[in-house]
Amino acid sequence: MSCLRLVIAACATAAIVLATPHTAAAHAAPSKAQSAAPVVPSPAQEEAGVIKVDFRTATLTYVVRGEVQLKARVVLPRPRAQYPLPVTGKVTRVWIGAPWYPTENIRRSYKRRTGKELPRVIPGGDPRNAMGAGKVMMRFDQRTISPSVRIHGNAREEDLGRRLSAGCLRLTDEALLSLAALVGERTPAILFFRSEEKNVAGTAQQ
Repeated sequence: MSCLRLVIAACATAAIVLATPHTAAAHAAPSKAQSAAPVVPSPAQEEAGVIKVDFRTATLTYVVRGEVQLKARVVLPRPRAQYPLPVTGKVTRVWIGAPWYPTENIRRSYKRRTGKELPRVIPGGDPRNAMGAGKVMMRFDQRTISPSVRIHGNAREEDLGRRLSAGCLRLTDEALLSLAALVGERTPAILFFRSEEKNVAGTAQQ
């Protein structure tokens, strides 16, 4: 009887060994070709579009379904305030007439320059409000960019294309209001990048 049990056990082991390659194949990870399938954006994502900012040309472009809705020049962060590119994310809110909450560094700098105290909260419409007509609030995918970075108004025409801000991207108030009207309640994707084209004139290359 013991010999018969040994024979049965041996046969069972052989069956398991023979089945192993087929089982492994069934649970194998998908091939590279299979895992590389492109992600198809949903209709809602396509309808919301994407706001792109090219840091080489200092240009913001709002694109929906491949069609350019708005193109405008921006003021870029100064070199020491620059963050690694590309940056991706999503718009969370477009706020017209938004208040401004100046940082303590900005309040100290303002007092040194003017001898006056800058309030901790400055309402929309106040000429001291650095947001100008309003701001675009965003959530970023990278931790290398401050969550307080905004796209906002208050840019002077003569500053467009220059590197002057502490991290935010400035539009003229007119361009910011146009962007807000086009975006409405949608939440476009965000892409900050630097294009590779060379030898194009523009102060943003300096």
